[in-house]
Amino acid sequence: MITVSICCNDGDNGNFDGHVAGIEIHGADGCDISLEPRTWPSPEFVWLDVPPRPHDSRETMGFKVARFRFRCAPYKSWYGNWCWDAVKMSGIEVLRLCRVLCNAGWGCSEAGVEFAEAWDAGHEKLTKEVLSSALKPDWHMHGGT
Repeated sequence: MITVSICCNDGDNGNFDGHVAGIEIHGADGCDISLEPRTWPSPEFVWLDVPPRPHDSRETMGFKVARFRFRCAPYKSWYGNWCWDAVKMSGIEVLRLCRVLCNAGWGCSEAGVEFAEAWDAGHEKLTKEVLSSALKPDWHMHGGT
């Protein structure tokens, strides 16, 4: 399961505000992919008590960004700070989330070069291998072997 944080709470009071201002996908080293909508106002966001058919038995909830539904494990409020909530999602569902948001015109503001280039080339270039590589630590940059 992959941790995905969602900026869906009001910055003034931490209350859920029904919109999503950003999504971060966390790998081994923390936030490895940051996605942002390119529309104003931010897209609508809703938590769902019953997800569409889960890929993983831990996916007992879901959420909806604009008109798109995604499966997830139950969310944790105020993840990192009060603007963010977080969920765990299967790799299959994270890949689907990336492809849908890329196709919907979201921007990728932070990621490794391979993922960012795939994002810019279009949703069909986002593969499980590209996502997996973006979420693994780069041992060469951190002095590992």
